[in-house]
Amino acid sequence: MTQSGQFISQLPENEKYILCNFLGFTDFFSVDWFAGSVDLLPSQLMSTISYLEKKHWVEPFNGQAGFYQWTAKAPRDEIISSIPPDIMSAYYRQAVNTLQKNLPENENNTLKIANLCILAGLRGRDLDIIFKAAMIEEKHHQISSAINRYDHILEFIEQLIIKDKIDPARDLCCRFIQSIERRAALSLFHPNKKRTNFFPWLSIRQCISEISGHRHHYSFSSDKTAGCHFSTKRLFITSISAGK
Repeated sequence: MTQSGQFISQLPENEKYILCNFLGFTDFFSVDWFAGSVDLLPSQLMSTISYLEKKHWVEPFNGQAGFYQWTAKAPRDEIISSIPPDIMSAYYRQAVNTLQKNLPENENNTLKIANLCILAGLRGRDLDIIFKAAMIEEKHHQISSAINRYDHILEFIEQLIIKDKIDPARDLCCRFIQSIERRAALSLFHPNKKRTNFFPWLSIRQCISEISGHRHHYSFSSDKTAGCHFSTKRLFITSISAGK
């Protein structure tokens, strides 16, 4: 066991639980976000913070009362590696819910929350924010990062359709089509991001069938940032282009 693993194993259970909650945040967090929690008493929170400050693992963040950030000395990744992935995933999910509740909506926070959603393991409700994050990456010419985010969306939906045999809902199908088209367009400018057989035609056909009722053209917009406009012929061409 690593030194950090030994450290966490020696903590009292309540402080270990608090530390794991803090670890779910990749950069900064606020103790006030845990106010009212029956599992996390204020005295226990501050006791844990005091201990982490003594070890120089956290420090005040931007002079904001109650806010702390991880320092360069903090062996955060090492500690996380000693925690079973399924347990750490649950702490990441708690962090997602906390940030969505407490942070204002802006580009930086969207990217932050999207990253945590991926760490937590994607759920259907995460796809909108992952898509928004990909659009932000596109806007700032971070093409590789945008493609990676679209890949997460496509892999999640393909898992539902191909492996889990779940009939996709209409909004899920539209998100699938949008992500295919945007990824295909980006891969033309980033050839090393093309992937063979990335878009199974079965998945595309099922989504087209669900959205359009077997019609050859459909127009749909699920949010204000992007529409879903496609024909079956154009979609087939773009999917082949992205996967070749």
